Order: sequence, then C-alpha cells, then structure tokens
Amino acid sequence: MNFLTLQLCRRLRYCAYDSTIVNNIVKRCSHVAGNKEHVSEPIKSKLFPDYNVVYNLPYITVTYILSRLKRNCTIVTGAVIPISLTVNLLDFIPIDDCFIVIATCCVMTILLHATGYLYNNVIGSMCIKDKEKIVISYINYWGTRIDLKTDINNVELLSEIPMKRLKFGEFRYLKIKSPEKKLKLFVAHGKIYDKSEFHNIVGNYE
Repeated sequence: MNFLTLQLCRRLRYCAYDSTIVNNIVKRCSHVAGNKEHVSEPIKSKLFPDYNVVYNLPYITVTYILSRLKRNCTIVTGAVIPISLTVNLLDFIPIDDCFIVIATCCVMTILLHATGYLYNNVIGSMCIKDKEKIVISYINYWGTRIDLKTDINNVELLSEIPMKRLKFGEFRYLKIKSPEKKLKLFVAHGKIYDKSEFHNIVGNYE
C-alpha cells in the first residue's frame, strides 16, 4: 500500500508541474485561449476552419478533469471490489481490511459522481458559419468532448429559460430541440468573441 501511495504522489506531482500535460488538455477541450481582451476580427476555429468562434469557456478544463476522475475512479472501484473479496477468501487480508478498502473506494466514487453530475454537459465553445449553422462543443458525463452540429432554429432562446445557480456560478440551460438535450452555459465565466452572433444563437443572455 505504501508503494502504491508513493507512486500516486509521484504521478500527481508530475501532472501538477508538467505544463505540457495541462496545455494538451486545454487544446483538446477548447478552440482558443481564454483571452479577456477585445477581439475585433473573427476568430477561426482550429477544428472547424469554416466556422468562427463566438463563445469560449476557459474553465472547461476543470469540468474535463473532474469528469475523467469520476470515470477512472468508477473503473478502479469496479475492479477493487472483486479483487478485495477474492484476496479475502484466500485469507491474504482480514475481512475488516477488505471492507475498509471497498468502502473507501465507494465513498470516493459516490462523491465524484455527485459533484460531477452538477457540472456535466457544460458548453466549452460555440462556433457559427453563415449566420445559421453552428457547432456547440461540450463535455459529457464521462468527460468526452461532443461536437454537436446543428442550426440556430434548433436552439431554444435563453430568455425563455430561468437562470440556475451553482457554487461555481450562475448558468442557464441551453436547450437543443432535436436531438433533445439540456446543456449548461456559463455566460459570466466565458468569453464572448462576437456579441451579435452570440445573441442570434441564444437570444437575450443578460
């Protein structure tokens, strides 16, 4: 157990100080950096060159990491339970230690799922093309990036949806009519690159 703890600490320290890992995660989860300065020219999306970036959430990396931790912890817990019971049946560890290990993994998994559920389906970026076609990129429950291609008429206006509040900040559900989805949009914490186009997509957001 001490060896596993030491290895975990080394990996966490490596991830914390290796800027390359963080930069790669940011690049995968967002189209552009969270620059707060005024942008006069349209910003082209790196993944969709024909589209202009309208909105970007720099903090989407937090949602990504939390969702991945939730997924990985679920996998580990699913593996630990049968392994611990098997080791106990072979009389390698007492039943009390077996239950402590299982209970610890289950509690951590439940906490991550409870927290992760509040911040799933968060929109990381929105892009537009020809004032009608849009791409909404969001992180789903398990931390996978989804690029939803649709059009403006398929989005329900924010003015028709009440505002919600989480500890991270206020957000509104952005409803997609078909396929039916409810995505979380944190306007106050994101960067709007084109207010006119953003208003055309989501309606009155203030």
